[in-house]
Formats: sequence, structure tokens, C-alpha cells
Amino acid sequence: MIRGFLSRGPRGAKGDPGAQGVAGVQGASGPKGDAGAMGPQGPKGDTGATGAVGATGPQGVAGLKGDTGNTGAQGPKGDAGATGATGSAGPTGATGPIGPAGPTGATGPTGATGATGPAGSNATATPLGTATPKALGTAAPGTSANAAHEDHVHPLASGTLQFIGNITVTEQTLIALAVGMKRMTLALAGVATTDKLAAIPNGTSTAGCEVQNAYPASAGNVSVGYYTPALAIAATYSIPVSIYRILP
Repeated sequence: MIRGFLSRGPRGAKGDPGAQGVAGVQGASGPKGDAGAMGPQGPKGDTGATGAVGATGPQGVAGLKGDTGNTGAQGPKGDAGATGATGSAGPTGATGPIGPAGPTGATGPTGATGATGPAGSNATATPLGTATPKALGTAAPGTSANAAHEDHVHPLASGTLQFIGNITVTEQTLIALAVGMKRMTLALAGVATTDKLAAIPNGTSTAGCEVQNAYPASAGNVSVGYYTPALAIAATYSIPVSIYRILP
């Protein structure tokens, strides 16, 4: 054996890591450590799905009767029940006061004429008049003691108008220059040659037209005098007229 002191040289560079060795056998678990402090409460989780309805439990013991509640609103009217049997008539009540008089009823039909009674001992028949009835005039009670026939007729007063009928004077012109009164003869039943006639407008005449007079042209025909506008071009005139007889 050689003994002596050897001097250490400088440290060499680090070598490359060696290959990993085979894992050793796991050691036994150590004892459980103490529980750590409780952490803060986490946020509320979502509501879970509703679970199935459980079975109905047994009915509990009836509780004490509570106070009577307030009366509820009236319900709808029910259907009318069947009509009951008619009861016996009650006693007649006292007579009420007399009501006001009702309106007078319509007049009934006239009864049949009774038999003629016997003539009185001093009966005198009123004589019937034979004179022609007077014409209508000023009202007066009269002094005659005679009775009038029921079918007598009074003559009309002088100058009274008696209606004969209506006519219409019509004229159509292309070009006309009228100077003075025109005349037109129209048929009218009831006109006599001796009649005195009056012509009276009975409606709205064409503007500028006017009826003046009338006289018999012949039996059943009347001549009417009228005016139209002085100058007319393609014009139609109409004058409605009533003809009256003037009684003497």
C-alpha cells in the first residue's frame, strides 16, 4: 500500500442525467391529517326537478269547530217550482171605497121607432106650403105657418158661380211675335150657348202667360182669351183654367 497525500484537482463539468431508475415499492399511508377550516358558502345551485307526489297520509283527527264565517253573497234566483194546489177561498174582505166615475161610453144605436100614438082631441095638421122657395139671402126666422116639403130646392142667388169643368190652354211655337190677346177654342161638356162664363186660373201658368176671359163658342165648346210673351222662340205655354157659369 502506497500512503501519501494526493492533491484534489479542479471540479469537472456536470455530467448528463442518468436514466430513471425503477420505481420503488409504495410506502405505507401516513396518518390522516386534521380537518382544515370550512371555506366560504358557495352560490345557490339551480332548483332541482319536482319530485313525485307522495302517497296520501291518513286523515288526521277533526279539529275544534271554528267561528261562524260572514254571510256570503246571495246566489242567483233558482228556477220556479211547480205550482201548488189551489188553497181554499179566504173570507170576503170589506167593500173598498167607490172609485172615480169612468168615461162616458159611446152612444148606443138608435132604437126602433115606436108605434104612432093616438091623435089628440085638438090635433090640427100643419099645412104644407106651395110657394116656390126663396133664393138664398140674408138669414131671417120667417113668418109663414106652413111646413116645407123635404125635397124642396132653393134657387141660387143672382151672380153665383156654378162650376162647369177644368181646361188647359197649351201652345207650342217655333218663332212667334204676339201682339194683343189670343183666343183658343176648347171642348168642355156642359157649356150652353146662352151661358155667361168666368175663367179663373187654377194652377201655375207658364211665366208671362195670363188668362183673360171665356165665352161659349158653341154648345160643348168654350172660347178662351189669353196673353203670352210678345216674342217666343221654340216655346211651350200652359195655362190651367177653371170655367164657371154665372147664374142670372
